[in-house]
Amino acid sequence: MSVQTAAEEFVARAAAVGKQGRVLTDQEAHTLMDEISVYPQWLLQLLKTVPLCGLEIGWQAYDPEPEDDGVAWLEWCDASGVISESVEAYPGLAILPAGYINIAGDSCGGGNPYFICIHDGEDPPMYQVYHDVGDEAGVILKDGRRTVSASLSEFFRSGVV
Repeated sequence: MSVQTAAEEFVARAAAVGKQGRVLTDQEAHTLMDEISVYPQWLLQLLKTVPLCGLEIGWQAYDPEPEDDGVAWLEWCDASGVISESVEAYPGLAILPAGYINIAGDSCGGGNPYFICIHDGEDPPMYQVYHDVGDEAGVILKDGRRTVSASLSEFFRSGVV
Protein backbone atom coordinates (compact mmCIF):
# COMPACT_ATOMS: atom_id res chain seq x y z
CA MET A 1 0.00 0.00 0.00
CA SER A 2 1.33 3.44 -0.91
CA VAL A 3 1.88 6.22 1.61
CA GLN A 4 -0.83 8.24 -0.15
CA THR A 5 -3.41 5.44 0.15
CA ALA A 6 -2.49 4.65 3.75
CA ALA A 7 -2.71 8.35 4.69
CA GLU A 8 -6.08 8.73 2.95
CA GLU A 9 -7.43 5.69 4.80
CA PHE A 10 -6.15 7.04 8.13
CA VAL A 11 -7.74 10.45 7.50
CA ALA A 12 -11.05 8.69 6.74
CA ARG A 13 -10.83 6.75 10.04
CA ALA A 14 -10.05 9.99 11.90
CA ALA A 15 -12.95 11.82 10.23
CA ALA A 16 -15.30 9.04 11.31
CA VAL A 17 -14.63 10.00 14.95
CA GLY A 18 -14.72 13.76 14.31
CA LYS A 19 -11.00 14.45 13.94
CA GLN A 20 -9.72 16.40 10.97
CA GLY A 21 -6.67 18.11 9.65
CA ARG A 22 -6.10 20.33 6.66
CA VAL A 23 -4.01 20.40 3.49
CA LEU A 24 -1.12 22.77 2.82
CA THR A 25 -2.02 25.86 0.85
CA ASP A 26 -0.05 26.71 -2.30
CA GLN A 27 1.55 29.62 -0.43
CA GLU A 28 2.63 27.34 2.42
CA ALA A 29 4.08 24.86 -0.07
CA HIS A 30 6.11 27.62 -1.76
CA THR A 31 7.36 28.89 1.60
CA LEU A 32 8.33 25.37 2.63
CA MET A 33 10.30 24.82 -0.57
CA ASP A 34 11.99 28.22 -0.22
CA GLU A 35 13.09 27.44 3.33
CA ILE A 36 13.98 23.75 2.86
CA SER A 37 15.10 23.24 -0.72
CA VAL A 38 15.61 19.49 -0.18
CA TYR A 39 12.00 18.97 0.94
CA PRO A 40 10.80 15.96 -1.09
CA GLN A 41 8.21 16.55 -3.80
CA TRP A 42 6.33 13.34 -2.94
CA LEU A 43 5.80 14.56 0.64
CA LEU A 44 4.84 18.04 -0.49
CA GLN A 45 2.25 16.51 -2.82
CA LEU A 46 0.94 14.31 0.00
CA LEU A 47 0.43 17.34 2.26
CA LYS A 48 -1.23 19.30 -0.55
CA THR A 49 -3.77 16.53 -1.20
CA VAL A 50 -4.39 14.71 2.11
CA PRO A 51 -5.59 16.76 5.11
CA LEU A 52 -2.90 15.73 7.59
CA CYS A 53 -1.70 19.12 8.87
CA GLY A 54 -2.77 19.66 12.44
CA LEU A 55 -4.12 16.12 12.78
CA GLU A 56 -3.30 14.38 16.04
CA ILE A 57 -2.19 10.77 15.58
CA GLY A 58 -1.41 8.18 18.23
CA TRP A 59 1.10 5.35 18.06
CA GLN A 60 1.87 2.44 20.38
CA ALA A 61 5.03 3.75 22.05
CA TYR A 62 5.06 1.35 25.02
CA ASP A 63 3.38 -1.83 26.14
CA PRO A 64 0.01 -1.09 27.73
CA GLU A 65 -0.25 -1.25 31.51
CA PRO A 66 -3.32 -1.13 33.76
CA GLU A 67 -3.06 2.66 34.25
CA ASP A 68 -1.51 3.59 30.86
CA ASP A 69 -2.44 2.53 27.32
CA GLY A 70 1.13 3.16 26.13
CA VAL A 71 -0.02 5.40 23.28
CA ALA A 72 2.05 8.50 22.47
CA TRP A 73 0.52 11.34 20.47
CA LEU A 74 1.95 13.57 17.77
CA GLU A 75 0.56 16.41 15.71
CA TRP A 76 1.34 16.41 12.00
CA CYS A 77 3.08 19.69 11.17
CA ASP A 78 2.05 22.32 8.67
CA ALA A 79 4.69 24.34 6.81
CA SER A 80 5.46 26.69 9.69
CA GLY A 81 5.89 23.76 12.08
CA VAL A 82 8.20 21.91 9.68
CA ILE A 83 10.30 25.03 9.16
CA SER A 84 10.47 25.76 12.87
CA GLU A 85 11.48 22.21 13.83
CA SER A 86 13.85 21.69 10.88
CA VAL A 87 15.75 24.97 10.59
CA GLU A 88 15.18 26.96 13.78
CA ALA A 89 15.44 24.46 16.65
CA TYR A 90 17.40 21.44 17.79
CA PRO A 91 17.52 18.60 17.01
CA GLY A 92 16.26 19.50 13.52
CA LEU A 93 18.84 22.18 12.89
CA ALA A 94 21.63 19.68 13.51
CA ILE A 95 20.21 16.77 11.51
CA LEU A 96 18.81 18.61 8.47
CA PRO A 97 22.22 18.47 6.71
CA ALA A 98 22.09 14.67 7.15
CA GLY A 99 18.75 14.62 5.29
CA TYR A 100 16.32 14.54 8.22
CA ILE A 101 13.23 16.72 7.93
CA ASN A 102 10.52 17.25 10.48
CA ILE A 103 7.03 15.89 9.91
CA ALA A 104 5.33 16.13 13.31
CA GLY A 105 5.51 17.64 16.78
CA ASP A 106 5.31 15.90 20.15
CA SER A 107 1.76 16.31 21.50
CA CYS A 108 2.73 14.67 24.79
CA GLY A 109 4.74 17.72 25.85
CA GLY A 110 8.15 16.08 25.83
CA GLY A 111 9.54 18.28 23.07
CA ASN A 112 10.80 15.32 21.03
CA PRO A 113 9.66 15.87 17.42
CA TYR A 114 9.30 13.36 14.60
CA PHE A 115 11.42 13.11 11.44
CA ILE A 116 12.01 11.14 8.27
CA CYS A 117 15.21 10.90 6.26
CA ILE A 118 14.85 12.10 2.67
CA HIS A 119 17.48 9.58 1.56
CA ASP A 120 15.25 6.62 2.50
CA GLY A 121 12.84 6.74 -0.46
CA GLU A 122 9.16 7.57 -0.74
CA ASP A 123 8.01 5.34 2.13
CA PRO A 124 10.74 5.99 4.68
CA PRO A 125 11.00 4.95 8.30
CA MET A 126 9.69 7.43 10.85
CA TYR A 127 11.70 8.47 13.90
CA GLN A 128 11.16 10.34 17.12
CA VAL A 129 14.30 12.36 17.81
CA TYR A 130 15.12 13.46 21.34
CA HIS A 131 15.84 17.16 21.78
CA ASP A 132 18.27 16.85 24.67
CA VAL A 133 20.91 14.43 23.35
CA GLY A 134 23.30 17.00 21.92
CA ASP A 135 23.86 19.38 19.06
CA GLU A 136 25.89 17.20 16.67
CA ALA A 137 24.11 15.12 14.02
CA GLY A 138 26.24 12.02 14.56
CA VAL A 139 25.52 11.93 18.28
CA ILE A 140 21.83 12.72 17.86
CA LEU A 141 21.30 10.05 15.20
CA LYS A 142 23.29 7.44 17.14
CA ASP A 143 21.97 8.02 20.66
CA GLY A 144 18.81 10.11 20.32
CA ARG A 145 16.72 8.56 17.59
CA ARG A 146 13.91 6.09 18.18
CA THR A 147 12.21 4.22 15.35
CA VAL A 148 8.47 4.82 15.48
CA SER A 149 7.62 2.84 12.36
CA ALA A 150 9.51 0.99 9.63
CA SER A 151 7.62 3.06 7.04
CA LEU A 152 5.17 5.94 6.81
CA SER A 153 2.55 3.70 5.21
CA GLU A 154 2.84 1.30 8.17
CA PHE A 155 2.55 4.25 10.57
CA PHE A 156 -0.70 5.41 8.97
CA ARG A 157 -2.10 1.86 8.86
CA SER A 158 -1.46 1.36 12.59
CA GLY A 159 -2.15 4.95 13.70
CA VAL A 160 -4.51 5.48 16.63
CA VAL A 161 -7.37 7.94 16.17
